[in-house]
Amino acid sequence: MTESTARAALFELQSSTSPFYAWEVPQKPVCVRIPFSVIDRLEHEAVESFRSLTSRGSEIGGVLFGSVSPVEPISVTIQDYELISCDYSRGPLYRLADADMARFDRSILQQGTASPLTVVGMFRSHTRKGLALDSDDLAFFESRFRDPHHIVLLVRPFASKVSSAGIFIREGRLVNGEASYLEFPFRSSQLTPGKLPAEAMEPGPPAAALGSTLPAPQAPRTAVRGQIVPIAPRRETAPTAPVAATEPAVSAPAASVKTGAPTAPQPGDSPKPAAKVEEKAAAPKVEERVVKPKVEEK
Repeated sequence: MTESTARAALFELQSSTSPFYAWEVPQKPVCVRIPFSVIDRLEHEAVESFRSLTSRGSEIGGVLFGSVSPVEPISVTIQDYELISCDYSRGPLYRLADADMARFDRSILQQGTASPLTVVGMFRSHTRKGLALDSDDLAFFESRFRDPHHIVLLVRPFASKVSSAGIFIREGRLVNGEASYLEFPFRSSQLTPGKLPAEAMEPGPPAAALGSTLPAPQAPRTAVRGQIVPIAPRRETAPTAPVAATEPAVSAPAASVKTGAPTAPQPGDSPKPAAKVEEKAAAPKVEERVVKPKVEEK
């Protein structure tokens, strides 16, 4: 893994069953191990401060204690930490004033004499954009943490999702504060092997099931063809209209003048209901009775 790949800040899950999270980047001089219990405890405090409405500041910070193995790469194990209060005289962020730095120094000296654990670095929660050390962080770190094994742990809390973290190490005399070589989820449940999203474990639909849905669009076409069938009887009724045309051509006009009956349908006219056709068929009988008296008078 190159530095550019590590800086992509992809979360990396542990593949071992150890209760530690091992942060290590190939070809880097320091690797760090953090117990899950320390991760969960520190994340809880960082998130509570971030969510708190009564707290004067949204960030917290302090000293990291643990053990160091000098074998290259240097292995640093974080075993505990101590919160160092801040008066937030410079705003809600964890920016140390002179009095805050004095408390920091006392904690470092007391830990060196009262506990077998050694000082391995410092930590700070980070509620700003990105995940990087600013000029104040670098100046403070350079003045108090000069050993090759000293590290900085930044924890970025979130109100509704898992916190993230990044570790910054010393490489010779330099500390790259622009970005951590590797960021990781800062919660033990996300670092435990086998923790995969439920949706990633759900199998997709089988190929047979997908193929069975292909004939579905043909069903509407069959239904449309079925609707054309009732049109056929309407065409069959069309020949019934010319029945009235079989009567004598002379009697039909005479009847239409005196009785007001409709004239016989002409070729090309639209077909008319069967009831009206029956009335026309009966009309010639009435016309014969009316015409005969007129012929006798002449």
